[in-house]
Amino acid sequence: MKNLFTLLFGVLTLLVFTQCGSSQILETKAPFTLENPAVEPWTAGANRQYTGVNLYFPVSEGRSYTLDSVYYGNKGTALEKIQKDNYLVYKGTIETTKEDYDIVMHADPRKEVGNRPPSLKKSPFELEEGVAVISYLDKGERRYFKIDNLILSTAIHYEEKPSVKNRP
Repeated sequence: MKNLFTLLFGVLTLLVFTQCGSSQILETKAPFTLENPAVEPWTAGANRQYTGVNLYFPVSEGRSYTLDSVYYGNKGTALEKIQKDNYLVYKGTIETTKEDYDIVMHADPRKEVGNRPPSLKKSPFELEEGVAVISYLDKGERRYFKIDNLILSTAIHYEEKPSVKNRP
């Protein structure tokens, strides 16, 4: 009887987790139209020590939908809505700088206080180079749309590092 209960509990748990994993299905046709989505590489700082990309998604049709985040490479970021007159574009900024810092390992834990934990924010999608996934809400339900026709813009340089919103 105990084995039957354990087996039933295990099968039920697998079914629940299978349903959670299937909820991130990529839509093949979005209810909005993007006109020339682009990725713009950037550098910042006096020695160009910071790198990243700006992602632009101009919406020409389906303006009633709100795009809230984008995943590009192995990172995600929130999208900022920019509207001027009839022109609507969503912009996301992702920093790709590889942080180079030392980790102190010592027998005395007090000497390890300055260590920073690794960044655990990763994209839930495995994306090829030049592909992005946009997250949006449709009637209260989160949907995802894959974009593989990103246009590569000319790289730019900022004097100071741009602000990055890492909430995907």
